[in-house]
This record gives sequence, structure tokens and C-alpha cells, in this order.
Amino acid sequence: MISKIINFSLKQRLFIVLATITVAFLGFLAFQNLPIDVFPDPSPPLVQIYTEAHGMAPEEVERMISYPIESSMFGLPRIKNIRSFSSFALSIVNVYFEDNTDIYWARQLVSQRLLEIRNNIPEQAHNPVLGPIATGLGMVYIYYLEGEGHSALELRTIQDWLVKYELKSVPEVSQVLSIGGDVKQFQILVSPHSLLKYNFTISDLVEKIRENNQNVGASFITRGKEEYIVRSVGLAQTIEDLENIVIANYQGTPVYLKDVAVVQILPAIKRGAALVNGEGEKVVGMVLKLFGSNTARVIQNLELRISEINKSLPPGVKIIPFYNQASLVKKCFSTVSTNLILGISLVIIVLFLFMGNFASAIIAVFSLPFSILFSFIMMQRINLAADLISFGGLAIGIGLIADAAIILTENIHRHLQFSGETKLHAIISAGEEVGRPLFFAIAIIILVFLPIFTLTGVEGIMFRPMGYTISFALVGSLIFTLVSVPALSYFFLKKKKNRKQEPFLIKNIKKVYLPFFELCLKNRKKVFFVTFIIFIIGLLLLPFLGREYIPYLEEGTLHLRATLDPNISLQETISLTTSIEKTLKNIPEITGILSRIGRGEVGSHAHFVNDAEILIKLKPVEKWKKFKNKNELIQEIEHRLERFPGLNLNMTQPIAHNLDELITGVKAQLAIKIYGEDFDILKEKSIQIKDLIASIKGAADVQVEQFTGQNHIQIVLNREKIARYGVNISEIQETIEAAIGGITLGQIYEEQKRFDIFLRFEPEFRKDIEQIENLLIRLPNGGQIPLIHLASIKEVVGPRVISRENNKRFITIQCNIRGRDIVRFVDEAQKEIDKNIQFPPEYLVKWGGQFELQQRANRRLTLITPITLALVALLLFTIFYSFQEVLIILINIPLALTGGIIALKISGLYLSVPASIGFIAIFGIALEDGLVLLSEFQRRLKQGNSMKEAIIEGVNTKLRPVLMTTFTTIFGIMPLLLVKGPGAEIQRPLATVVVGGLFTSTIVTLIVLPLVYQSLKKAKD
Repeated sequence: MISKIINFSLKQRLFIVLATITVAFLGFLAFQNLPIDVFPDPSPPLVQIYTEAHGMAPEEVERMISYPIESSMFGLPRIKNIRSFSSFALSIVNVYFEDNTDIYWARQLVSQRLLEIRNNIPEQAHNPVLGPIATGLGMVYIYYLEGEGHSALELRTIQDWLVKYELKSVPEVSQVLSIGGDVKQFQILVSPHSLLKYNFTISDLVEKIRENNQNVGASFITRGKEEYIVRSVGLAQTIEDLENIVIANYQGTPVYLKDVAVVQILPAIKRGAALVNGEGEKVVGMVLKLFGSNTARVIQNLELRISEINKSLPPGVKIIPFYNQASLVKKCFSTVSTNLILGISLVIIVLFLFMGNFASAIIAVFSLPFSILFSFIMMQRINLAADLISFGGLAIGIGLIADAAIILTENIHRHLQFSGETKLHAIISAGEEVGRPLFFAIAIIILVFLPIFTLTGVEGIMFRPMGYTISFALVGSLIFTLVSVPALSYFFLKKKKNRKQEPFLIKNIKKVYLPFFELCLKNRKKVFFVTFIIFIIGLLLLPFLGREYIPYLEEGTLHLRATLDPNISLQETISLTTSIEKTLKNIPEITGILSRIGRGEVGSHAHFVNDAEILIKLKPVEKWKKFKNKNELIQEIEHRLERFPGLNLNMTQPIAHNLDELITGVKAQLAIKIYGEDFDILKEKSIQIKDLIASIKGAADVQVEQFTGQNHIQIVLNREKIARYGVNISEIQETIEAAIGGITLGQIYEEQKRFDIFLRFEPEFRKDIEQIENLLIRLPNGGQIPLIHLASIKEVVGPRVISRENNKRFITIQCNIRGRDIVRFVDEAQKEIDKNIQFPPEYLVKWGGQFELQQRANRRLTLITPITLALVALLLFTIFYSFQEVLIILINIPLALTGGIIALKISGLYLSVPASIGFIAIFGIALEDGLVLLSEFQRRLKQGNSMKEAIIEGVNTKLRPVLMTTFTTIFGIMPLLLVKGPGAEIQRPLATVVVGGLFTSTIVTLIVLPLVYQSLKKAKD
């Protein structure tokens, strides 16, 4: 088959050259159309269900909303997990589906179930709505409005009814959310004294307003030959229209709404705010991109639209960008592109130094751009983005890509120089000689990366693109080698006989290597002993390697979560957060601060009014003067904020924060979840664990989820008294809701804008328990009675939020890890908890966050890697038909791993998923080198050489290809070790392992493996 491919290439050589150029051109076009991102979006297929329940306490939200929604979702196909959060006036249910589930299909299933249960949800709750079709990487753009001379209410109206709608029309924008400023509302503030004067109740008032604010359609009439649509307009359009609604007739005189209430345009009740740079409240917009969309393109379109919107805004109003994910995308893309270009450049230099023939080197070099461009075509076909992970795969594969072309080109060159065949037959003979081994070598390397493809969950989404790009590039290199190299060789390589001349570099290396190798032949036992000692050192170092999920990606921005007392008011949180911003603004490395307090519009994160999410923009690290690294800056921030009492801090980064929250349900690296039903037991055990965790080295930002401690005013109705007076409970509840919490009675339309009509008591009549006690309830006989005679009213402490997972309540203790690896930290923490804390029956502890992801990836790789090696061994057996030769080649693997382990320990890096992938990459390279060398030994033995001659001549002949394989890979991956910038942190462990492993595997291949081969063959003979 391979012979036929080479023959076809030579017969149709002009067509092949043109086809090669065409593929390269298509690859270039594919690259221009590739989506560009930071890294693959690891967000799981998630459908979020939001339900607003005005005024409802967490217990009622859990019982009446969250639990019914949760229960209805069980039984849907491909459900993986269900998690809910019930807080004051809001329910959030997160429905997680299995990997690779179509998100639109999942949303359709959830929507159908919601239709079935809407009748079971209380009337005072809004209809459940699905969250945006977005992910943890979805918040790509944050901006705020500035407008001198414009009030917060005016700016929020501009944001909600102009800016927001314009930005939502940008392609691939999923949602635009607003927070901060004041939402315009027509408020009816009722005086209970006036109601008493006219013997009117608030329930009567609500009914009258609704009856007097509506439009109706009366179909049409026919007059003559024409039809007329009949429309009766009765909607209120102004404050005057509302004020003049007749609510009663008192002693023959109409009573208007303005006689019992004040109607004003006022800010709506808000549960959130936004601040910028210590300058006070601002109106902020957050743009979420559509699931799977191109981040760079979305932001480019957004910026174009914003420049257009700015021209149409009222004088003095302007959109100011604050956070732009494109800057991080560009920096990361610049990092990986630089690595790729530098790697290619270094590989080209190595090729020219080792090949010694310019034309041969040029043909081998062409394999690099062709294979990479071919991989771009395949990436576009399966919709892979150009990011840190996919381009990292190409950077790893640079050295591997050229190997096949190098070997075939060198073999063709040798045949042309030293055989008496015609040019055509020399190329065919050279191809037939090495074609089959090359095919199997590439197949083995691709097979070695099988464990990456078997990763599941978040780690699979993150790292499978690396496996794809390496495999695509290797397939491209194989196509180029077997199809393009013969045709190019025919055009560029000349047939002329010369004396055998070796390149200067190889000649000098052999002067050192060959005598040293002969010395090793004479001292085999000493060499085996030293090799064994190195292997033992590697094994001994393995338990001392720190372990983590993935290294910390430097985003260039900090995300500080400040949690205050659970009962603090919104205004007090705004005041305190403003002081925090002013404190941090004095740090010269900080260029901007934007804080989001509580929640704005439903659709993204739902926080409490005591939670401040503070986004901190930083100067580039190279411009820092006071601090050497980010840890020092974080310590300075924490030190400056120590003057604020009762402040709990959690320091992370924007993307990391969003991903942690969506994937694991926590806002830190490590989560300890306690499952159980009793709040008191959960509280007791969580505090014990928190105190214990905080005492362990490496713990930072240790916090217990504030699930309780919320002050409640509880009104417990007395059924006996209610029955005595003949009052309906529903009437009492409606009165309480309308008077204290308020009730929306309709909307007023201003062209396309619409604003709520909201009714409740004037502030002085609902500010404390005494006013609530004196709330008048109408009796059936026409009289009125204070609420205190029908109910007991008291202050209690209740839950703040109720979290559930798969129908079980849980509480979370979370923390970040600094200066230590997460696995050792968890090992120590688990031992301490098992030793010191006892749990009642039916209460269990689960460890989550990044630790859970690391453990899952580790289990998968531990299971799949041995299976992969068994498949590789089987493939090697089909080449040699000898288990002995297979075992000799596999000797390379443990010693290659030893080099990687030693390199990680020396560099101080942790054993992470990227480092594990580095070990996988070493397998392929080490096996390829061993395969090349062993094949040469066998060939020479078949020619009649003695064992010693076969080994010495074999290593002499194959020294150059083995060194070329090693050095092209090392120099191709070297930029990943040396280049700094966002994204380099993820690639560095991988590169470290490969370089260290190559160092030991090359020594093994060139020294130890020939000695093992000689020893085993002699023993067999």
C-alpha cells in the first residue's frame, strides 16, 4: 500500500506539488476563521432556572419553589446533577447534564417540565425563567455609564431601554445584564390614616386600581364598505391619571387615589448596586456571550456597536469600557503564537545543523508548516478554537512533526548519493525501505495520546483539544512524508556520487560519543547499576511531588469577594465598599476597581446585599515597582483591608471565580460539603471544620457559607382568633404583602418603555414591629382590627440561604490554597477531620472544587495509561514478532518518566494534568527512538554482522536521527519553558516534563538500550 502511494506521488508529481500548495493555502484560510479564546470552555452543559418570589423567606422559597422544580427535573434523560439555592425572594436551580449534551436540546426538555409544574408554584412568585445560554467564560465585557448632570435613575433608564437593547442585537451576544443605578417606578405610597378615614382597606385599594387601569379590544365593526377595529383605551399614562382614579364614593363625594396616597416617580426597591473607583454608585452593564461563540469576534463587534451607540446617547452620557476579556485572549494568543513561531525557528536551525544538505533540510522543513496548516483545516472542521491548549499541542508536536520527513528525506538522499539506481527507482527504494516503520512510528505516537481522549468532564473538555491538534499534525506529517516528500525530492534533490561526508556537528559529537559508548560496553554492570540508582531516585522523589489540578492561569486581573455581616443593609454595604475601593486605589499597581454588590437583574450570579464582588484591574507585571509577584500584592491588599472589622475575603480571578462557581458550586479552589437536614448540626460541624482547616499550613480565605444568621420578623397567625372574627387568612396575607412588601399593580408605557406601578404603605408606617402590629385588617361586619389581635409577631434568627444537591441539604466550607499543593493539603485535612470530628448518622462529608477534578483526572489516567501501553506493546509485536524486542523498547519508558519527575522536582512545579500529559508525550518520543535503533540492530545482524559490530555500527548510523528527534523536540518545546506571559503557567509543567524526560530517555536509547539488547541476546543465544 505504501509502495503504491509513493509510486502514485512520483507519477503525478506535478499534481502532488500543486495539491500540497493548495492544502497549505486552505490551511491558511482555516486559520483566519478559527475562533480565538483563552482556553477551551470547560463549563458543563448547564441549564439554570431562576424564579423570583417577591418577599418570600428562604424556607418558603425552598419548600414551595426550589423543591418542586428540583423534583420535576429528576427523570429527564442525561441528567448528571441538580443543585439548588433558595434565598430571600429568589430560587436558583442548576440542572447539570452529561458531557456533550446539546445545550438547546437540554433547555427544551427543562422548559417542557417547567410548563407542567407552573401551577404548583405560588401566585406571588414570578414564572420560572431559564438563564442565559452562556458559560463560565461567558462574561466577556463589563462597562459603566457616565453622564454629568444625569441622575442615577436617568442613566439606568438609558441603560435598560437603549444601550442594553442595542448591544443584545450584536451577533452571538446571549444577554446583557444591568446592575446599579435606580430603576424607574411609579410608586403609590398609601397612608393608613387616610384609609381609616374613608373606611377603606388596602385590599380594596388594590382592586380599584387594577379595575381602573386596563385597555380592552372590542373586535371590530363594519360601516358601509369598511371595517373599523374597536379599541378602548383605559391605561394610565401619567401620574395625574393614577392620582385621579376614583376608589370610592364617600357621602356623595368621589374619593380619588390622591386622597389616600401619594403617587411619585421613585427608584424601585433594589437588592444590588455597582461602584467604580471609589467614586460612588454607577450604572454597570455586563455582556454575556452565547455558548460556543467566538470571544474575539464578539468583543470586536461589541466595540464597534458601542462606538456607534456613544454617538446617539444624550449629551454628556458615555459608555466607558472597564473589563474586556479580549485583552486576556490577545495576551494568551500572543504567548502561544510566540512559542509556536520560536519553536519552529529553533527546529529549522537544528535541521540545518544536523542534515548537512541544504535541499534535504528544506524538504524536511516544509513538513512543519504543512502539518500545522493541515491541523488548522481539521480544527475548523470539528470547531476547535485556537487557544492555549490546542496551540500548546502544536508546540509539543513541532519536534515530532518533522521526524518522519527527516528520516525519509535522509534515506532518499543516501540512496541518490550511494546507489547506482535511477533517480526514480532510488526514491521508490528509499521509500519502501522506511515507509512501513514510519507509518507504525506515527501510529504508535498517536496511540500514546489515547489517555487524553478518554478524559471526561471538565478535564476532558480542557485537554482533549491538545490530543486532537497533536494527532492532526502527526497525520498531516505522515501525509506530507509519504505523498509530498517523494515528489519534492524528485524536483529538488540531485543524483550525484560523493564521498560520504558528515555534518561538522555530528562529526564532533561522534568523537566524544563513540569512545564513551565503547567504554560503557566494557563496563555494562556499572552502567546498569547507575541507571538503576537514577530510576530509584525518581521513584523516591515521586511521593514528594506536589499535586494539583492545573496551574494558576494569570489573568492580569484580580477578583476580590468581600463578605460582610449577613444582616447589614445595602446602604451600609455601599458605604463600606466605597471605603474599600478608596483604600485599594492608593496602590500604584492597581489601575481600576469595579464593585458589584448583591444582585441586579436575574440572569447571572445571584449574590446577597452583604456580598461585594470587587474586580481589580492591574498594570502589566513588568511595570510593577513595589511588588515582585502577585502573592506580594495580595498580601498588601489583605493587610490594608485589616482595618475593616468583620470582613471575610476571598481572593481569586474573574474567569477562575466564574468557572469554580458554575462547575463546582463554590467560589474557591477547595470545597468541603457537609450533607444533612438539621441546620443546627450543620452549623456546629461546619464551624469545627473551619477552625481545623484554618490551622493547617497553606489554608487561605477559609470561610463557612453564611447559610444562617439572618434576622427575620415572623408573623404567626392565630387560627382560633381568626376563626372567631370570621376573617380569611388569604385576606390577611394579601394585606400584609401589599402594605409592607409592596405589590406590582400594572405598568405605565412610555412609547416602548414600560415601568411598574408599585403600591405599599408610606415608609413611616412600615419601618418597625409596632407599625406592623397596628396594621388594620378588615372584618366581615365592616369594622377593622389591628394585626396584633390576630397574630403573634416576633424577631427570630433564620436561614439566609438553603443549598441543596440531588435532594439533600448541604453547607459548604471553602478555602484557597497558597504556597502548597492542594492534594497534600487535602490529605492532611482529611486525616485531621477523621481524627477530631465525629458526624451523626446520615451526615456525610464530600470534598469538591479543584481537588475533585484533580482526583477524577488522576483516576482516569491511572486506568487508561496501562491499557494504552499494552496496545502499544501489541503494535510493536506486529513489527518485530518478538516479546523480547518489545520489552527492550519499553525499558525506555520508566527511565523517561524518571527524568520528568526529577525535572519537576528541581523546577519546583507540581504534578498536574498538564504535567501528566507531558509524561504521555514522552512515551511516544522514547518509543520512537527505541524503535529506530532496534530496527537498525536487527538489520545489521541479518546482514551477518557480529553482535558487537551490529551494535557499534548501529549506534554510529542512528546517532544522527536519534539526536535530531531529541533536539528538534527539545528546541521545539523550549519556548514553553522560557517565554513569559498569560498562559505560560499552564504550558510550563508540560514542557518541563518533556525536556527532563527526553534527557534521560535519549541517554537510555543511546547507551543503556544497546547494552540491554546485547545482554539479552547473548543470554538467549
